[in-house]
Amino acid sequence: MKKINIFLAVIASLLVFAACTDRRDNDIDIKKQNVYVKYKLEVGSALASLYDIEITYCSISGKEYTEDFKLRRTGNKWEYKEEAASDANIHFKFVATARLKEKYELEDEEYNLSRTFSVNWYEQATKAMSFSPVDQQVENLIVSKAEIEEYLQKNPVITIVNIVERPNLKD
Repeated sequence: MKKINIFLAVIASLLVFAACTDRRDNDIDIKKQNVYVKYKLEVGSALASLYDIEITYCSISGKEYTEDFKLRRTGNKWEYKEEAASDANIHFKFVATARLKEKYELEDEEYNLSRTFSVNWYEQATKAMSFSPVDQQVENLIVSKAEIEEYLQKNPVITIVNIVERPNLKD
């Protein structure tokens, strides 16, 4: 009986010792979330076929790139996203300009010239932010065959988006 009591006392001591270990051993290391910036542009099928679209944008570090809409496009959507493990402030630049092609064919009954864009970002000092102003979006712009020539003459160059600094968001 004495051996059982000693055995139980040893087990109880071990359990108490294990329960009293330093709580810091159980803390979870929380990894800082990476900063990111994402530029997105979507255009109607006619705008993509009748115009050459050039996009200029900045990486997080501020390096500027210029490319044709076709290079990073999926369908009629173009997107650039960069993520970095950094506390640095994001540099912003997202400019898209459409220039009417010299040669084009007009055979359709309707032409979709819609365009929308958005800028999304996250920095350590802010929550995730999004900028997609409704007043700068041109959604559901469908031009008929009878009106397309006049539209193209009036709009040989279209500035789709022109963001050259951090978007100013109102709370």
